Amino acid sequence: MVTVYCKEQGEAKVKRAVGWLRQNNIDYQIKEVNENTFTYDIFMQFLRMTVEGMGEILTKKGDGRRTEVLSGEHSECSLTEIYEIVVSDPEYLDLPLMIDERGRTATLGTRRENQEYDNLTIFRETTRIVIDDEELAKIEPK
Repeated sequence: MVTVYCKEQGEAKVKRAVGWLRQNNIDYQIKEVNENTFTYDIFMQFLRMTVEGMGEILTKKGDGRRTEVLSGEHSECSLTEIYEIVVSDPEYLDLPLMIDERGRTATLGTRRENQEYDNLTIFRETTRIVIDDEELAKIEPK
């Protein structure tokens, strides 16, 4: 079972993630990010499963939120404070974020090698499996 964390269930990236899960016959549930569903322990699990750290789970939208956390006004905050910030405003996160019952995490839209953000990247321990554009096109929902 995979839990998909999102801000709103109708977002295009959530639909793409759910389409991939369905295509691969993976059971899932969708939860909107809030303090009851996206706990501090879950936040920390996502951080533990990253290769590059906090930047992997923060938004790539270019609206300044990512910079606020990494090098701006929130850069001196503790992890607890950053957790409180992202739960109060999920737009800080690169949603949807997905986690399975074994603690493996995934995010849609991240290919770090050349800074393009249109692939599904799955983190398994410290190894990433990247599904390329052609493969993703085959499994996107119609």
